[in-house]
Amino acid sequence: MNKTAAADPVLEGANREGAGYRNSLVDQQELACTWSPDTTLTFVNEAYCRYFGKHERELIGTSFLLLVPEQEREELEAHIRQTLISLSPAQPAVRYEHAVQTDADEVRWQEWTDRAIFDVAGGLTGLQSVGRDITDRKQTEQLLQRAKRSYETLVSSLPGLVYRCRHDENWTMEFASEGCLALTGYNHLSAASTTRYSSECMTMVGT
Repeated sequence: MNKTAAADPVLEGANREGAGYRNSLVDQQELACTWSPDTTLTFVNEAYCRYFGKHERELIGTSFLLLVPEQEREELEAHIRQTLISLSPAQPAVRYEHAVQTDADEVRWQEWTDRAIFDVAGGLTGLQSVGRDITDRKQTEQLLQRAKRSYETLVSSLPGLVYRCRHDENWTMEFASEGCLALTGYNHLSAASTTRYSSECMTMVGT
């Protein structure tokens, strides 16, 4: 789960609750909701209902954590608690990603931008959120990660040294196989995690 401070055009300047703001979200193509600090949904737009295959009355008054795969709820709940502590009138917005489970039991990924609502005394009263589906992006990232692991497993089994470096002034090492130790005396993980060994390793292997 990734978290970054954020501002969202849909949420900017909307640090208030009420029918006016909610009406502005009804026709949004993005998923939109408001919720209390205990994760209870207080408003969902039509896009949100369609996405999860539920009616508004099934969602209002329930925790959105119930829409998260059970094995990931505890982690997300802890993340939300920490997030709420960090929000303030000066820094009211945050963006993060997490998995959800649809009514068809399909696990998908969403990116959310939350904006905190504060009362006149600065107390947190609720949050306004806009989200979008990022499943395609996450699946692509996972495929690339699996391909990278497969590649590294393959080259690590080859004799000698296999490496990949950047075409910069330091020939910065990005990957080195386990043969690096026997040929250069440097651990392959150390060589690939810093520029310090790059020129030395390449000199040793005659590049």
